[in-house]
Amino acid sequence: MSTDPPLLAALTDEARASLLQRCRRRQYGRGAYLVYEGDPGDSLHLIVRGRVAVLIGGADGNPFTVALMSAGDFFGEQALLNRAAVRGATIQAIEPTETLVLGRGEFEELRQQHPEVDRLLIGVLVAMVDRLTRQVAELTDVPGTVRIYRRIVALAELYADHDAGSPSASIEIPLTQDQLAGLAGVHLRLTSRVLGEARAAGLLDTSKRRLVVRDLEGLRQRAELGPSGQGADG
Repeated sequence: MSTDPPLLAALTDEARASLLQRCRRRQYGRGAYLVYEGDPGDSLHLIVRGRVAVLIGGADGNPFTVALMSAGDFFGEQALLNRAAVRGATIQAIEPTETLVLGRGEFEELRQQHPEVDRLLIGVLVAMVDRLTRQVAELTDVPGTVRIYRRIVALAELYADHDAGSPSASIEIPLTQDQLAGLAGVHLRLTSRVLGEARAAGLLDTSKRRLVVRDLEGLRQRAELGPSGQGADG
């Protein structure tokens, strides 16, 4: 691996090398499931290549997307803390993906040999709390319309080919409207309306399973909150 996941930055070179030696490398094709909701939570996954969707079972039995993760992200942190942990979500690869898998037993051995590994554990906890805090704050303080635009902008930045040249180049996002609604925490009807308005304004195009961003700066403007707490477009 050419670059270590940022999560490992707190470790000494020796501890990081020891941790990586204990990891198992796993590869998944597009559409493959890495873990299932309700499975025993016995390992931490560090994503080193690709992107995955985090799926939660809905009340109607159909899973909906609540997050996307890419290289440098991780999941399964509770496995390092709780022997009775179970997976809280299903993780599915949305493109070819590679992870480093660290089991709880290997992590305990590592802590005994390298006490500084506890900094990794603290980093995991801080990241988890920060992520949950930001999600809750946004759901309560930010209008649904703005959250939709923010998710589109974040996804566009995630999928942008920064080596492709012009910043005005189109950006394709392999995402359905259902998945976007789940990421923004809004109803599909609102998502469809917002996408229709953005399409009419020339900001993006839509198809059954993808979005094509045409004007990222215009989307960024709509993702901002105005003084009244409404979107910048109204």
